[in-house]
This record gives sequence, structure tokens and C-alpha cells, in this order.
Amino acid sequence: MIETYTDGFFYHPDDAVAQRVSDGELNPRLDDLFVTALEETVSAKTAAEKRVARLKNRLSEIEDEIAKADAEVDLINEHHQRQYEAMAKYERGDDLDADEQSLLTPRFSKLVTDQRKADVESQFEEHQGAFEKLEADDWSIEKKRVEDGFLYVTVKRTVEVVAAPETKVAKKVAKAIAKFFSPNFDRAERVHLWDRRASLRPLNPGAG
Repeated sequence: MIETYTDGFFYHPDDAVAQRVSDGELNPRLDDLFVTALEETVSAKTAAEKRVARLKNRLSEIEDEIAKADAEVDLINEHHQRQYEAMAKYERGDDLDADEQSLLTPRFSKLVTDQRKADVESQFEEHQGAFEKLEADDWSIEKKRVEDGFLYVTVKRTVEVVAAPETKVAKKVAKAIAKFFSPNFDRAERVHLWDRRASLRPLNPGAG
């Protein structure tokens, strides 16, 4: 004969133990609080393993970026050397071909960058009114940029953070644990997880 343990009409599943602790309805004869502690450990291990995997993936990506940067440095050094060779040829009085002339023609990169910055600032000035409205509503403006014909602006505002009721939860857990470790609690009566899976059955009110 299989003895059926019930709490009310149905046995409560393990994944609801934490909620019953919070509600103060834990039944130490039916609920295995230990399994919750074990599940927390398993979850922490899984999270740590995922973090290790993410870090390893990032490390691989960083190593790829370093390799690309090293290759870029090599190309720049080669370009630099060709510039000096073209300069030496020019100083000897020899004519330079189109590629050599291109090597010694400045690209005015700084001027182009400065102009781009000025254009972006003008875009910000055109929308200054919108920024002022946001700031008046306690939003702070940061990370403004123009890209692909769009103006991107990051805004943020301080919100009131409600502290987690850690003390209240800790007291409930301590109270629940005390039931399990109480000298008056008959450990033999506590149904173990491996036993409950085989012996606990929901009571069928229509049976019999």
C-alpha cells in the first residue's frame, strides 16, 4: 500500500517552497526546504559557468581585435616607409609617379574631423529647445551624436529605488529553517525528496 501525503487536497510542488516560506505557510512535513538551498547552489554554479563562458568569448574577441590592430600597425609602418622612399626620390630630383604623389599628399584628416564636429554641434543647437525641456523635467542629457542622418541622444533621470526587504525575508527563512532543525521535530517524519517523488500523489476527491 502506498501512503499518500497531502496538504489540503493536493501536494505542493518544490518550486513553490520559496513562496510558501514568504507566505508563512511552509509545512516541514511535506516541504523540503533543503532542496531550495541546493537549487540556489546549482543556480549559482550555472550562472558562474555562463559568466566564465562569456569572459572566454570576450577574451577570444579581444585577441582577434589585437591581431587586427597589429596587422593595421604593420600596414601603417609599410606606408610610412614608402613615404620616406618617395621623399628621398623627390629630393634626388626624380619624377614621382601617381602612387608616390598620392603617398605625399596630405588628407587633411584633422580638418575633416573638425568640420564634422562643427556640423554635429550645429545639429545639437537646432534642437536645444527640446533638450532644455527634458532638462527642466529632471532629465540629464549625455552621449549626443549624429550618425547615418539621425540624431541620437541618451537621456537619464534619477528614480526612487525601493530597497529590497532583505531583513524581512531573512527572518521568514530563519523561522522556516528553525522548524527543520528544531530538537522537537521528528526527522523520520520528514518526507525526503527522493521518497516523495515515488510516494506522494495528489488526492483525487472523486476516487473510491
